[in-house]
Amino acid sequence: MLENSLNTLGLQGHEITNSKTFDILHTYIDTFAKYRVAPKESTLFYKSKDERAFFIILDFVSDIENVMASSDSSLSHLSESYVIEKLIPWFARISTTNHEEKENPDFDTFLEYVMDSAIEDSAKWAFVSLAKNPEAFFKNVILSIQENRVAFEKAVQQIKPELDLLLQEFVSHLEEKKEECLFKRLGISSDSDLTIYPTLSVCGSLMRYHHLYYGLFYDKFLTGNDIHSNYKNDLLVKTKALSDKSKLDILLSLRERPMYSLELAEAMSLSPSTTSHHMNLLVTSGLVTIKKHGGKSYYHINEEGIQRLKGELDYFFAPRKDR
Repeated sequence: MLENSLNTLGLQGHEITNSKTFDILHTYIDTFAKYRVAPKESTLFYKSKDERAFFIILDFVSDIENVMASSDSSLSHLSESYVIEKLIPWFARISTTNHEEKENPDFDTFLEYVMDSAIEDSAKWAFVSLAKNPEAFFKNVILSIQENRVAFEKAVQQIKPELDLLLQEFVSHLEEKKEECLFKRLGISSDSDLTIYPTLSVCGSLMRYHHLYYGLFYDKFLTGNDIHSNYKNDLLVKTKALSDKSKLDILLSLRERPMYSLELAEAMSLSPSTTSHHMNLLVTSGLVTIKKHGGKSYYHINEEGIQRLKGELDYFFAPRKDR
């Protein structure tokens, strides 16, 4: 079923579901399921299979995430009118009927929006119950999160080397302003007021109103690259850059302080051309970066590149427990 869904999106479903990347997701899900504490039968939404209802409630919870970290005593402000004000704009987007916008919508107006929306009947009544008793809903959500924190932490620990690399790449893309390409791809303005949540989505970037749930595997799947192969190639480039004593000595010297090319050549007792050759490899590998100061180009240790190297070594060689 998932394979067919990926094919529909124009991706290679069979290759993705059988890739090393997909093993990361299996490991996370299997570990979480092993330690998971099931929610109470009465808890709303957990059994709903309606995708639109799921994303509405996800966006709603994300929008007031400060409540999630608060004590129970602070939930008293979550009145019926507060919830209605938050939810009506979302239901207006999926309503099958054009409704006249009201300044102060009441419960009857909210009920009309919900009942005219394109979601399952069971989900509709769940939202009605939420509006009537929001405090009970959030108490259940907070309790479920607290009870499953251990399961989440154990699942994350099982994929930590891989997850660290994915997050490093995600941050690097944002710092390099590659997010502008992301916004263009999704048809939204780069100056949009968005909160971006990196997720372990199988694929795709799901934007709901002013939150962006970005799948960390999206770019790799979109370009047909396998994350395992990408990490291996990146590790080969870095280890090649460290393949002789001179390059290692250069890195150790730069750990002490930044230097410019002629200064490095003199310190290493190397010719300028040989030093330049070494530095090109070290810069290309991402272990060294260049910054200009006082009219000279200084070589610096790239801390992010060093951390990425450590992460790649962990990914391939660190012991895996319970896998």
